[in-house]
Amino acid sequence: MYSILLVDDETAVLDKLSHSIAWEEFGFERVDKAVSGFQALDMLATHPYDILITDIKMPGMDGITLLRNVRRLYSRVRCILLTAFDDFAYVRDALRLGADNYLLKPINNAELASSLTTSLENLTRSQEDTVAAMGTIPDSETYRHNVLGRWLYGELSGYELSEHAKMADINVFCHYYCTLIVKPLNRSSSFSKSVQKIAKLLQESFDEVYEMMELPNHHIFILGDQDINVETVQKLLFSLFPVNSPPSVFIAIGSVVSQNSDLPVSFKRADRIAQSSMLFAPDQVVVTGAEPATQIPVIDLSPYLSAPSDEDADAMLPALLDDLLQHTGSPLYTGKALISEVLLNVSRYLEKELPATDEIRPFIEESFSNVESSTTQTELRRQLIEILQHARGYLTKKQQNYSPIIKRTLQYIEAHYASPLSLKQISQIFSVNAAYLGYLFKHETQLYFFEYVNLYRIKQAEQLLLSTGQTIAVIASKVGFSDANYFNQCFKKSYGMTPSKYRQLNKQS
Repeated sequence: MYSILLVDDETAVLDKLSHSIAWEEFGFERVDKAVSGFQALDMLATHPYDILITDIKMPGMDGITLLRNVRRLYSRVRCILLTAFDDFAYVRDALRLGADNYLLKPINNAELASSLTTSLENLTRSQEDTVAAMGTIPDSETYRHNVLGRWLYGELSGYELSEHAKMADINVFCHYYCTLIVKPLNRSSSFSKSVQKIAKLLQESFDEVYEMMELPNHHIFILGDQDINVETVQKLLFSLFPVNSPPSVFIAIGSVVSQNSDLPVSFKRADRIAQSSMLFAPDQVVVTGAEPATQIPVIDLSPYLSAPSDEDADAMLPALLDDLLQHTGSPLYTGKALISEVLLNVSRYLEKELPATDEIRPFIEESFSNVESSTTQTELRRQLIEILQHARGYLTKKQQNYSPIIKRTLQYIEAHYASPLSLKQISQIFSVNAAYLGYLFKHETQLYFFEYVNLYRIKQAEQLLLSTGQTIAVIASKVGFSDANYFNQCFKKSYGMTPSKYRQLNKQS
């Protein structure tokens, strides 16, 4: 369990902040308040707080001075700043001193929740990954990459996006935006050279070009300009590659959007196209903003992977194989594409359900290699069966390794996810120390309690979005979110777009 100290010279702000979110759901057992920097230092001397949230402008000792003292005396404490619109000279100093984030007044609860999640994650990182001493200046490129990533995945919008972008020197006021994903088509070492050529051409052709390496061997570009259309981008990129040379890259072009808040939609489309790269003929340079004519079916693997017993799973397997394999056929690369898509979905499922281990990554890499080297449909079928059975084996092993109290906790979450949940509440039901339960939960599931609960609720919400016409607010309430804005934030973090856009795109397809 954690403790947090809120600091502001305005008692009304403190009272509102202390009641803004359900602190217990984030694992906070103690939420204290201080009305000055001096009082905050006195309280820090008597209790080991984990997180400090402080206003910047306060009489006597301002937030920057308080942060300097905290960095010098209590380097492990994570810090979040509160600021008004005219405080950005101070914010720059705060970021140099290692503040995790800054929040604009009035406080947005969803942004507060996201910042708390980041700070809690930072608490668990090694000392060398944190800003631990006064005067240590975080890498500006790291901060810029962080802002780009949060924008891309829908975690920043509105005022928060514009002000973070100002600090990172990112222009979020172009007329149009578009995302590109560049991935290699082979193991050639020329990929990095191709990316450099693409970057140079794009920088010469568009007002704004931002790039980031978000995934291994997946390079992302964000384009901003007064006018962008997919056809122009395609022609531009085709000019880089000789017609008769072997293809080396696949370039997926997302949709063009006219609002910076819609960038996640563009990225989501580019990502969907990139995932289908094997459906395009392998003997051509591929630069596309269109999904392939042959579509990979969306088949839910979770009932099989999470079946309560091996007998139930075995009974499901024949029908599941029929559903999947009816879409394979000639040419062979279409079948490979489908099995690869299944493997991607399995990988994502395991990533959410399991802690990172040395076993799973080699399994995924070897499976991709085996699929790629398959020469017949029979081999592909065998690979598909092995992928599904191995994945279920990892999940079964994980469930067997849970301690009895964590198994009971997970069962309780599944039965009561729609109701308010907290570690303190469950610890009282099971007669166990709350701090110990929180430690054990994080140790065994690799997720904080509130993270696990939110992910479980989001999964239930996804089903309701696609199977009912209920409003977003109603769905949020049905799956246990008391704040619809916070639900939107959590959903965008998981799926890269708002619930309404997710529903719209999936119903269109």
